Amino acid sequence: MTNVRTVIRWQILLLAIGMMALPVLFCGGDYTVLRAGHGQPFKTIDEAVSFARSGDTILVAPGVYAEEVVLNAPGVTLAPLGRGDVWVDGGCQRENGIRISESKVTVRRINVRNTSGAAVVIHDMATNVKVREMTIQDYNCAENDDQSAAGIAVRYGGSGIQLLDNQITRRVDLPGEQRGYGDGIWFKSDSSLPSGGGHHIAGNVIVGGFDGIGGESESDARGSFDKDTVIEGNQVRDCWDDGIQVEGGNVRVYVRDNTISGCASGFALAPNLIGPLYVERNWITDLVPGYHGDRAAFKVGRGGRGLTYLRDNRVDSDGDGIKQSDPGLSPVVSSGNELRVDGFVLATSEPLPAASLLLNDCFWSVSKDRFVKWGGEYYSTLAHFREATGFESQGRQLEDCR
Repeated sequence: MTNVRTVIRWQILLLAIGMMALPVLFCGGDYTVLRAGHGQPFKTIDEAVSFARSGDTILVAPGVYAEEVVLNAPGVTLAPLGRGDVWVDGGCQRENGIRISESKVTVRRINVRNTSGAAVVIHDMATNVKVREMTIQDYNCAENDDQSAAGIAVRYGGSGIQLLDNQITRRVDLPGEQRGYGDGIWFKSDSSLPSGGGHHIAGNVIVGGFDGIGGESESDARGSFDKDTVIEGNQVRDCWDDGIQVEGGNVRVYVRDNTISGCASGFALAPNLIGPLYVERNWITDLVPGYHGDRAAFKVGRGGRGLTYLRDNRVDSDGDGIKQSDPGLSPVVSSGNELRVDGFVLATSEPLPAASLLLNDCFWSVSKDRFVKWGGEYYSTLAHFREATGFESQGRQLEDCR
């Protein structure tokens, strides 16, 4: 059974689990804490971590910790003691709040604020890392023009990263706009150091930043989230560019049941190099002009051959629906989507590739002058578009798609 050591104030506390007593290691902020059997004072979280071994749990007493915590021991869990708040505060002087460089590390309900760069960093190919139920705010104090100065930055992390149920807000106590540099969540992977995918990003609430959830390298088949990743049930609002950016190889990547509002675009899918990529049951509302000045629910383009499935998504916003941002299109299968916009529901400078299929979507544009632009040709009604292209044989042009 895992051995977990704990000492608080001047007492050794033992927890009985079954027939074994497990000492648990506590770290306190305002008072000296002893390590069982050593009499070693731990006045910081980082000092306690330096003594931790695989399987240890460090329980942190409520308080504010002015430090950068480096989790470089595998299999360690960092969690609060009791229900009080624990804050790691960078004072806008330390670059990061928590750095994770070893595998099988879990951080739960430890909050981070006021970092000059990213609040939490996962790097050095650390695998099976869990970051959950954290409150992260006021990151990128320095306003670096860098998307990786994020709430959570996974910079060449390994496979199986889980980011679950975190609250990430770019500005709370610091002055400044919510829309600005630094993503809410940012991933970096490429063919030189592929992560291996298998990530799960779910239940996060992200306010502000550049992209809500984004990554690099966009034009690399092993970029961003790499492969076999699920991004689901997140709420993203008031970001400067893309709500969720899914660009790269996108091999068996699922993006579903997310809500995006107040961003410049809902989803960036340019490019989808290999696929298949599944974008399903998402809701996009209230897009606003952002960093690049335009608004679109789905950005496509930049080549690739990956098949993208757009299924049962809802869009209710000013701007365009599906819009080509750069030359080169990968195939799209679109069905069951409801797009209500004031611009083009579909705007491409070239036709979609032959493998594409637009089947039973419901389209509506408030504009009488703009409906579909397809390969540079304009169509004012769905009937005209269907007749010219053969697409949307079961599609509808209705303001109320219900």
